[in-house]
Amino acid sequence: IEFTPGSFNNLPSPAANPTEDRFDLKLHHKAMEVTPFNHITINWEPAGHPPFYFQPHFDLHFYKISVAQQNTISGVPGPAPAPGYLPVSYVVRGATVPQMGTHWLNPASPEFPPTSAPFTYTFIYGSNNGNVHFLEPMITRAFLLSGTPVNLPFAQPISFSQSGTNYPSTYNVWKSTDKGRTYVALSNFVWK
Repeated sequence: IEFTPGSFNNLPSPAANPTEDRFDLKLHHKAMEVTPFNHITINWEPAGHPPFYFQPHFDLHFYKISVAQQNTISGVPGPAPAPGYLPVSYVVRGATVPQMGTHWLNPASPEFPPTSAPFTYTFIYGSNNGNVHFLEPMITRAFLLSGTPVNLPFAQPISFSQSGTNYPSTYNVWKSTDKGRTYVALSNFVWK
């Protein structure tokens, strides 16, 4: 995902828009052929959201389902994925959100449980009706503007819903020095 410098300006405020704004990005057919992903959804959260992510931030959902399937998600919590389909450290069930699904949190991550330091970034798994269907770097606007680079492996499940494809194992955040653009990417893909 590439953010131009201007994309961080004039974003809706909580007073103007207390809910998130959503932007769907189509993936090139070549990306869909070699990864499990169908599209990316960027949500702008001007006021943050519970349980303790109250800073203005972006939810960057990498979906393994179509936009049409995503739009049918009711927001009613369904069954958890079968053992092995979530990393063993993702044991806390977060919010279940319409058109997103259930968010799974890692209590070993720096912002869980809440610390005195404010949330800056984290990585979330998402499911609906027992199926893991998105991976989500969640990053504050302030952190993206800071230009601080991140190259972090994230916990992996044992089982994968789609075999014969490449799954990422690291997420990255960086800022280019020449154009001032900010990037968020999943990388270090491993064949499963």
